[in-house]
Amino acid sequence: MLSLLLAEARDMSSRFGRESFLLRFRGPPYSSLPQGTYRFEHRKIGSFSLFIVPMSGDRNGEHYEAVFNRLS
Repeated sequence: MLSLLLAEARDMSSRFGRESFLLRFRGPPYSSLPQGTYRFEHRKIGSFSLFIVPMSGDRNGEHYEAVFNRLS
């Protein structure tokens, strides 16, 4: 099990012209996860699957993104 912190939630709707948002997570340094679908657990919203993409890493931790687009 690896703990990730939700570092940012950004509305991207104006950029893409449809309902879209981005979630950025930060994990522990030097514990990189490959791109893929992972089972997330949250004490208030429960368990769910989420596709994440590794973005970068620094001494503060590894960074990941998940992008959501609502299709018409």
